[in-house]
Amino acid sequence: MLDPPKVQKEMAALQTHFKAKRDYVLRRLHAMGFNRGDQDIPDSTFYIWLDLSNLEPPLPKSSSIDISNGLSFFDALLKEKAIVVPGIFFDLNPAKRRDLFDSPCHHFVRISYGPKMEVLKMGMDAIERVVRKARGEVGIYEQAVSDEPGDMSPKAARNRRVESHSNHGHGGDPGIAR
Repeated sequence: MLDPPKVQKEMAALQTHFKAKRDYVLRRLHAMGFNRGDQDIPDSTFYIWLDLSNLEPPLPKSSSIDISNGLSFFDALLKEKAIVVPGIFFDLNPAKRRDLFDSPCHHFVRISYGPKMEVLKMGMDAIERVVRKARGEVGIYEQAVSDEPGDMSPKAARNRRVESHSNHGHGGDPGIAR
C-alpha cells in the first residue's frame, strides 16, 4: 500500500518545511535577545521551550511589564493577540507539594512553530513588541492589532494605501492582476 520511496520523499519534505520554520523562530528570538543557553535545538517536535531568564540584556528593574515568568509573559502576549503556553502547565506536581511559583518551569514558555509561516511572523512580531515594551523602547499602550473593526495598525493602513495607489486608473478592482 505504501510506496517506501514516496514516504521517504514526503518525510524529507516535511522535515525541511518544519526546519525552516524552526530556524526562523530561533533567529527571531535570538535577535530579540533570547539566548538558548545550554538548551539543545529542537529536532523532533515543533515546539521551542523558551527560557525567559536568558534574555540579554536583562530587563531594566524599572520595567512596567514583568515578562520574567511564563504567566506574566502569557498575559502580556494576550494583549497583543498572541499566545504561548506557560511552562508551569507542564510541571508535574501531582501532590501539590510546592507553590506554583517555585516550579522549575516557572520561567519557561512553550512556543509552537507548527502554524503557517504568516501566523508565525505575526506571533514573533507580537513577542518582539512585548520585549520592546518591557525594555521601555515602545509605549505600553501601543498595540499592533486594534479591537475596532474599521481601525487598523499603521502597517495595515500603509499597505491599504499602496494597494489603492496601485489600482488608480485601472478600474479600481484590486482582484484583477495587472
